[in-house]
Amino acid sequence: MTEFIKVPVPEEFCNLVNLYESIYKNLDSIYVTALQDFENKKLSNLNYSDVESILRPYLLKWGKMGRVLGSKGCKRIGDKLREMDLQLTKLRQEALSTVDLDRMSSEFVDIYDEIMNTEWKSEKGKTKRVGPTAASKALHLVAPNLFIIWDRAIRNHYMFKENGAEYVRFLVDMQTWLKKLKSPIGALQSRYGKSCTKMRLENTEIYTHLIEFENDEYHSTTAKNVEEAKQLIETGFEYVTEMEGVKLFRKRK
Repeated sequence: MTEFIKVPVPEEFCNLVNLYESIYKNLDSIYVTALQDFENKKLSNLNYSDVESILRPYLLKWGKMGRVLGSKGCKRIGDKLREMDLQLTKLRQEALSTVDLDRMSSEFVDIYDEIMNTEWKSEKGKTKRVGPTAASKALHLVAPNLFIIWDRAIRNHYMFKENGAEYVRFLVDMQTWLKKLKSPIGALQSRYGKSCTKMRLENTEIYTHLIEFENDEYHSTTAKNVEEAKQLIETGFEYVTEMEGVKLFRKRK
């Protein structure tokens, strides 16, 4: 297994995490609460109450998986995590920065694929499945220091396919990032109180989504030269950061 994704310079990495935190701080309170509530839950004892109070807000509200999962999908994921108790519980204390991915890769592929391909019937009788993004979010909830979330934008940007083998290849690359950016990630963890894998996720989320990024509070755009930047500032945009020679700006709606 070899490194695939270029490791950013520390300053760029930190700028994007700080930007994510400034934009998503309120929404991320759902994420923090879900992880805290789920941390000491025994997978073998997961029940309807846990699905409603933890999985639904985590997957549907924070994770924005309503169209893919809905209520039935959340329940099916809860059932699957309970069924996979023996496979998953032993991984809950593992960390991506130290786990032996060469040794564990086959097991991780099987676990990811099993969750990803878990199916249920919709209200209209249509067969639905968890899918690649929700699978990574479910695994992150179970072992947040080990499994990093990815979505379609990340997979497309870095040209990963939607299967367990590719997810493990993604983890290998992310492990390299965590090792090479240990110092800045540690500082960000102290500042925001989140896992190193979450810091990595926040960086990737902003990086892969920022050009087309829109949310409830901000418009965003870019400038490639001084004249474009000047025009944006004159129309109320504020400078955020610079990446690969492109200046990023945002303005409240």
